[in-house]
Amino acid sequence: MMLHPTFSDTTLGASFSQVVRSYGSSVALQDGSQTWTYEDLDTESNRVAHTLMPLRKNDTVPLVALCVPQGFPFISSLLGVLKAGCAFIPLDPTYPAARNQRMLDNGRPKAFVFQGSFPPQGLNLEANCLRVDREDLNSKAIGPPEAETHPSDLAVILYTSGSSGEPKGVRHTHQSLLHNVHRHTHQFGLTSSDKQTLLYPCSVYGGLRDILNTLLNGGELHHYPVKEKGVVGLADWLATQKITVYCSVVTVFRHFARELQGATNYPHLRLIKLGGEAPLRGDIDLFKAHFHPKTRLSCGLASTETGMTREYPIPHSTRLDGHGVPLGYAVPDVGVEILDEHHQPVPPGTVGEIAITSHYLSQGYHELPAQTKAAFLNRDSAGGRSYLTGDLGLLDQAGCLYHHGRKDNQVKIRGNRIELLDIESVIQTMPGVKDSVVIAEKDRNEEYRLIAYVVPASSELDLKALRSSLRDKLPPAWIPSLFLGVEAIPLTPNGKTDRKALPKPTSQTSSADLLPANQVEQQLSALWKSILRIDHLGTTDDFFELGGNSLNAIRLLSDIEKAFKTALPLSSLFTAPTVKSLARIIAAGEPDHASSGVVTLNGDGDEPPVFFLPGVGGTVYSYRELAGALDIQRPCYGLQIPGLDGAQPIPQTVPDMASLLVKRIRTQQGSGPYALCGFSFGGIVAQEMARQLTELGETVDPLILLDSSAPGARRKLSVWSRARTHATNVLSLNRASRIDYLKSRWNRAKSTQQRKNQDQANKPTTIGSLLDEVWAATRKAGRSHTPSFYPGTIHLIAANGHKPWMRFESRDPHYGWSAFAQRVSRSEIDGYHLEILTPALAHELAKQLKPLLRTP
Repeated sequence: MMLHPTFSDTTLGASFSQVVRSYGSSVALQDGSQTWTYEDLDTESNRVAHTLMPLRKNDTVPLVALCVPQGFPFISSLLGVLKAGCAFIPLDPTYPAARNQRMLDNGRPKAFVFQGSFPPQGLNLEANCLRVDREDLNSKAIGPPEAETHPSDLAVILYTSGSSGEPKGVRHTHQSLLHNVHRHTHQFGLTSSDKQTLLYPCSVYGGLRDILNTLLNGGELHHYPVKEKGVVGLADWLATQKITVYCSVVTVFRHFARELQGATNYPHLRLIKLGGEAPLRGDIDLFKAHFHPKTRLSCGLASTETGMTREYPIPHSTRLDGHGVPLGYAVPDVGVEILDEHHQPVPPGTVGEIAITSHYLSQGYHELPAQTKAAFLNRDSAGGRSYLTGDLGLLDQAGCLYHHGRKDNQVKIRGNRIELLDIESVIQTMPGVKDSVVIAEKDRNEEYRLIAYVVPASSELDLKALRSSLRDKLPPAWIPSLFLGVEAIPLTPNGKTDRKALPKPTSQTSSADLLPANQVEQQLSALWKSILRIDHLGTTDDFFELGGNSLNAIRLLSDIEKAFKTALPLSSLFTAPTVKSLARIIAAGEPDHASSGVVTLNGDGDEPPVFFLPGVGGTVYSYRELAGALDIQRPCYGLQIPGLDGAQPIPQTVPDMASLLVKRIRTQQGSGPYALCGFSFGGIVAQEMARQLTELGETVDPLILLDSSAPGARRKLSVWSRARTHATNVLSLNRASRIDYLKSRWNRAKSTQQRKNQDQANKPTTIGSLLDEVWAATRKAGRSHTPSFYPGTIHLIAANGHKPWMRFESRDPHYGWSAFAQRVSRSEIDGYHLEILTPALAHELAKQLKPLLRTP
């Protein structure tokens, strides 16, 4: 191990500098589009550090807020902050602005590091707060800073939810974070040979842990944006990158592993570490079914306040009883006690509250002395402290810790730690709500779902509209999957909420068709319950209102194809979003592929419709949130890429795609003006459609492009420069890594050619293969297309978030469209390209679209 076990005389910055001296030319970061060595990362972080150095004037550690893109920009920024003798507050740009603002109000940073336009998300900063735009940093090589930092200095404030309804800032020193790295290094044998995943958001404990564990051991950190790409490509990515250490929340692993077929092995993968929530027996079965016998699965107990505290190794030979997985055994320098309500130890085998004892706990909660005093106890005469986790558990005679639920109402859903009171307090501020209670109920798979009981202030409260309005108030994982209206919240005799007396949640339908009426409906109901993780389902319940999204929609249709030997169009869940309506399509035996090209996203309104075009994926699921947020008197239709449902060949050029889509919209709407809105590649097709419609004597008003660049507008490095980049990458590697690098490039080229040589006519038209074919066709069509002039106005809405690779290309403010339109108007939305259609930004985007979509 590289790190000294006492950590009394070193800091995070000093430890990283030691790694740079030993592994400077080795790869530190990779994300698929670029590679940084440790020297690159050191140089970039030094630029940040020198900018912030003036803040450190005395022994007080200044706080710096980071609101930058995940991955390379975030990692180099946090290292720069630490090198400057400051501490950082990580913000998640995808969270609602109100939540990030509360963190800023609590932390009161002296500096704010961002990238792109300011202020991000409309955040308000104190007048004396230093604004630092990463894009304005000195591009010259800068030596290491000379800030004086001590191991006991504050390094980070990680915000997690508190029972008061406000975020709590967990304070960690250099020493506590370094000891957590030491524990992981010791427990899992982490070395400079490891290639580790970065799947967690950088702003949470799991993300920071994986960054430090990798970079302070000289390994390679591989960033894969799960939020943007999903888990579909994760399997190939793990194999291609030869990942050795995989870390994620249980839910991500579960969805990823369920997509695997057979014993995939992954011979390089030696460790799978799961956290964030309790794994289930089924997760262990997935591990054993799909991964190499030498791969080790690890679960355990950790929290933002403590870091790793227990570990339970699970080799393939492990046999478990029951549905749960133990929290495991002790790790170095961390003790566990089970306490009663008076904070006294209980006998072995007795359930009580889990308390973690160590010299390396968090300092407590920032500016919250009462909550710190309640959670952190000075019980150890040797100077250690105990943290009351709020989890219930027991220790057996062998020292293995078992989990028995939460002491309070705090739960974890999909890796997100959530306080139910937080959600209740937000719901109760919404118009038309008199009272509310939120509970977390386990379904038959032992997974939590949130259920909101709402007392309306009047009969006019629309629970569906309430759910929609919460999307710009709460993160997606915090929004209840079920809303039930009740006349009153039941109370106990002493006036407290009686949660046990709340009515049992049932399906939200009251129709006579509540139960399946035939075998097809029974099979479909079973599939829906399995994928949505619910017990209660009516045959007229809406898939999306029950929490369905694009990922599990595609999985559901794949499972239907396997069960019924019927390939339904991808648009089926829009046209038939209930078990009963979908069963009718299956029973008919002939899915209506002809009508699947124009998908009704929101059919309300009697004014001319708006047609939305998707990106390279070809599906219109991503527009559902936006269509619901628009609230206009115009129906919203999605135009899927022709051929997506397998009923016809996929057009290979943009003009051919546009021609087919023009015919479809003219069938839907006899004459103009036509309203077109295209995202990314869909914007290229929309511009060509507008041009063709104009040639036919029609008008288009408006033509809206969502962060869509004209082909060729993004000027990349020359072939020679890219080749030189590859050469630089190769020369920076050792001999074995050079061979692996060249092999990976050769295998990638060879597999690409093999796919081109396949007989597409004989390729099965499964959902997965169709999506792959459409993806390839749209990418090729977009790259080869040269737009023709459109004699009208393009309304461009540009995402103002900038990824690191964008510095290696250039494009004008109008994204190249000025040469292909009479006029281009530009506006901006805070966020990155792939974020602007997500629930977090859908309402903000809708605000910008409404003025453009008003009819005369």
